[in-house]
Amino acid sequence: MGLEEIIARIENETKAQEDGIIAQANENASKIREEAREKATTIVSSYEKKAKDEAEIQMRQAVSTATLSGRMSYEKALEEVEKKYFDALISRLNEFRQRKEYIEFLKEMISKASKELGEGFVCYLRKEDAQRMRSEDDDLRIEEKEIDPIGGVVVTSQDGKLILDFTFSQLMRDKRDALSSLVRSYIR
Repeated sequence: MGLEEIIARIENETKAQEDGIIAQANENASKIREEAREKATTIVSSYEKKAKDEAEIQMRQAVSTATLSGRMSYEKALEEVEKKYFDALISRLNEFRQRKEYIEFLKEMISKASKELGEGFVCYLRKEDAQRMRSEDDDLRIEEKEIDPIGGVVVTSQDGKLILDFTFSQLMRDKRDALSSLVRSYIR
């Protein structure tokens, strides 16, 4: 065997070893790339899930905030309508006070009170109302007192322990829930 053959054989063996090392390196590189792809896919999926979860939470918060804001605006609008309704009602009651029917209303409330309180009751009326009632019925015990700017009458027992409040403000407070429901039913 000559030198050339030995060199050729060494070159062939070296080439075979190189090819084996390169093949092994390529195989290892492929495994590393595949593992890296899998890790990257896992990481991306994890971040996508976190991002979706965070986006969903933010969306729920935004919807809740918008819903609450809408409800608050709706309630505020209802309150404004109720206020306008009650203001209009007060205006009508002020007009009603100028009519003869108002005196009849006062007489009816005083009659109702007298049945519950018995003899000696005292009627408290606004100054203007007291003057009008005195001209209608001289026998009543009437005291002038600014009980309610809207009108009505407060009737007390002789000793002042029992009080019946028939002022328009009290009557409106007693009926407020029903009146509010009525107003809201027209709006909805």
